[in-house]
Amino acid sequence: MPFYHKMGKIPPKRHTIFKSPEGAFYYEQLFGTIGFDGMSSLLY
Repeated sequence: MPFYHKMGKIPPKRHTIFKSPEGAFYYEQLFGTIGFDGMSSLLY
């Protein structure tokens, strides 16, 4: 079962458009230590 840890303001669903208070878009980046295998974090 995956676990999630939320820090700060993030969108309610993953992989959606998320705007800053100024109206600019935030970018999403998948960060992991072993490429696409193992644990990873979705960063905005």
